[in-house]
Amino acid sequence: MKRSLIFALTLMTMLAAAVVPAFAQDHSRTFTKTEAQINQSYRVTNPWRRTLSNVYVDVQEGQVVISATYTTRHTGPFAVETTLVPAITNGRVVWTATTVTRDGVPVSDTLLAQINAQITSSWLYFWRTNGPAGHVTNILVADDAISITVTY
Repeated sequence: MKRSLIFALTLMTMLAAAVVPAFAQDHSRTFTKTEAQINQSYRVTNPWRRTLSNVYVDVQEGQVVISATYTTRHTGPFAVETTLVPAITNGRVVWTATTVTRDGVPVSDTLLAQINAQITSSWLYFWRTNGPAGHVTNILVADDAISITVTY
């Protein structure tokens, strides 16, 4: 009798353990930042590079445009503008600079490739240390906000 009861309990436990993952559902959460929130953030109002000033982030449909004034010791100030487009690769957001201009003149393709390599490594490090755990399943860049959906 005891042996039958133990066998039945063991069998029920194994069946329950097999059924639980079938009922498990992914949990998703969406994070949204508006253009105003981004422009009021500490890193935009106080860039860590003192050579940057007048930083402004313009969230547009499908892209983000960042403009700033860059000043070095040897050259006068000049305007820099970067257009970034997001994509999702392997559950991560990847930003790609499609155009970068200095005083309205586009940079060379070689420099653009170097900028994209730097953006990729910097963003990956930032997301690993500050981003939520999980996989990004959607990114929406609207007229005045960025929404990222993460699935855990």
